[in-house]
Amino acid sequence: MTRPNFANVWVSAKKNMKRIAFEISGAKSPASKAYKAVLASLNARDFFAYALKQAWATIKRDAAWAAGAADREAERQAERAKALQVDFSTAKVVGIQQWFLSKNMSSNEAYAIQAASYGDFRVEKESEKAVLLSIATDYGKIKSWFPKVAVVLAMAA
Repeated sequence: MTRPNFANVWVSAKKNMKRIAFEISGAKSPASKAYKAVLASLNARDFFAYALKQAWATIKRDAAWAAGAADREAERQAERAKALQVDFSTAKVVGIQQWFLSKNMSSNEAYAIQAASYGDFRVEKESEKAVLLSIATDYGKIKSWFPKVAVVLAMAA
């Protein structure tokens, strides 16, 4: 087993201290007085304190993102629940969401469905989570199952 080269460890620590001093000072160049003053006053305790602050800031940022992700997921669940409550036998379908078309249809089918007009969508069947739509396009008829969350409905007047 080889011993670590402490000279390299010290050089690495000094480089990190210089980088941190540069970040703290907000200086534009290493020749600035602010950078030199911060570097001169920086010791091992300050270096460790700054590293802890950076780690804590990262943890707080990740926790805030996770909380936001939970909120976004709750909104998605509410949207899905709302879509599942619609009576599609009486609702007017006006389109299919772009994300679903690009993921599940060929480019020709997606273009034809996007080009279909307001009255060209007809509900054939309805299941708990999906709708069988018959879409009359300029290029022929497309009949396919679409999830209820991907179906765009006309706004109620």
